Amino acid sequence: MSRVRWKENAVVSIKIRDDLYCLAQMLLPPYLVFFDCFGANDEWGDAVLEATPVLFYRGVTRQLLRSSDIAVHREIAPATAPAIDPPTRWLQVGPGSQALTIWQGSADEMTVMTLGEEGVRVVVKDIGTSGAPGAMAVGPYLRGPHHDEIDAYELDTLGVYPETIERLFLCHHFGRNVDPDKDLICGRDLPREFRSYYEAISV
Repeated sequence: MSRVRWKENAVVSIKIRDDLYCLAQMLLPPYLVFFDCFGANDEWGDAVLEATPVLFYRGVTRQLLRSSDIAVHREIAPATAPAIDPPTRWLQVGPGSQALTIWQGSADEMTVMTLGEEGVRVVVKDIGTSGAPGAMAVGPYLRGPHHDEIDAYELDTLGVYPETIERLFLCHHFGRNVDPDKDLICGRDLPREFRSYYEAISV
């Protein structure tokens, strides 16, 4: 596995499968911005991140950096504002744990342990300023799938390995930003393609 040092604005590639890579950019630690930029190998030609859509922003753990196959690409210019605009609102997961059984009665039935028994709530957190205050809640916990906030904001949990790799694979598969963890916690209908992600978090 490659070892990389955190450097703000460094552009990196992350290996997802033998034939699939994704580009990301380091922000203030521990946050990465992942781009909708996938390739069958780690050669990026004339990739221009300024013109590449963002998939999602996520804080990540050192464990993810240690365990993933990551390479720094100094030949690719980092994106700047307004192409990247770190969010200030996030979804904070409730602390209560829960065991959720999904796809009941089918061959894919499985039980997944997760947090969020109380649901999720919107918090304000500035990830673009060093030394900014912590998250401040701006609303009550929301339970169930029928809330606009679920699609509007990302979870403020930290991405780990291999879950983050599986999420990136699913984003590529569906051609859009998906988050199996958020959908599970919020009680949404779950496509069977999410199974690899839930198997990863159940190890």
